[in-house]
Amino acid sequence: MKEADRLLLDQLNDIITKNLHVPDFQLNDITEQLKISRTTLYRLIVKLTGMSPNNYIRKQRLEKAKEILEIGVYPTVKETALAVGFKNPSYFSRLFYEEFEITPFDLLNG
Repeated sequence: MKEADRLLLDQLNDIITKNLHVPDFQLNDITEQLKISRTTLYRLIVKLTGMSPNNYIRKQRLEKAKEILEIGVYPTVKETALAVGFKNPSYFSRLFYEEFEITPFDLLNG
């Protein structure tokens, strides 16, 4: 990976991490902060990650949720889901299971 690509990915990850708790955080929010077009950002994210921007953001949310659940920051799955920007805990649980093959409840209480 080129140095410029690495720097862009680092910036992208930083922006996503700072906004994980915002449920309506979208690609447009990133384009405003990086000062690049939506199309350019979309192409770059796909090129650098192999994922669509929405899938990449969702994966970042789920990774952070896993971290939070493993150390027990919040006592419930619902609070964890809300902390990483999921409005619907059921939807969060389903995506979490699809990604990690364990329910968030089982990870929290494991």
